[in-house]
Amino acid sequence: MIDLAILAGFFETMLVFVLIVQAEFSALAIIIGAKEFVCKDQIVENPSYYLLGTLVNLSVAVLSVLAAKAILATL
Repeated sequence: MIDLAILAGFFETMLVFVLIVQAEFSALAIIIGAKEFVCKDQIVENPSYYLLGTLVNLSVAVLSVLAAKAILATL
């Protein structure tokens, strides 16, 4: 069975991907702020896990957008 945290991370990455493609950076800031509000207790317990997870999700989404735009530019 798929872990819910992994599934939530996947959907977060996909949402960030779509927001970056649409250049909705203010919505991206709202998403990150909402994540901080919802995960407040977990962040207090282990802040490095939260920061690393957010960094990885954002990095994967941004690199995916750059790769997709580069592929589409060659077509």
